[in-house]
Amino acid sequence: MFIGSQITSRVTNELAKIPGLSVLARSTVKYNQLRLASPKLIGKDLQVDAVVVGELYRHNPDLFLNVELIDTANGRQLWGVQLRQNGESLVESSELLVREVLRQLQPILTSKQDRIA
Repeated sequence: MFIGSQITSRVTNELAKIPGLSVLARSTVKYNQLRLASPKLIGKDLQVDAVVVGELYRHNPDLFLNVELIDTANGRQLWGVQLRQNGESLVESSELLVREVLRQLQPILTSKQDRIA
């Protein structure tokens, strides 16, 4: 889905701007989206401490986005959110979803920078 790809790119780009936080480029991790591997295996493959995963789906006019920050050492959820936006304007709705994910996720990543790469 084009909107899902746009959300992923925007979140990745914005997280990469956080000083001291190491974020792999979207093109580096893109192939992992195509295989059904656990976050633990993806973490091992990419040599990262945590991954952000999300699922976007549409029901009638609404967009639903589930996002999790997962510790790749043990598979535990460090943070998660389920968001809903009216999808009449997909571009506008996706931008609102991105802003809300970043608003909630940035403080968590900033406070855990020593443990998450």
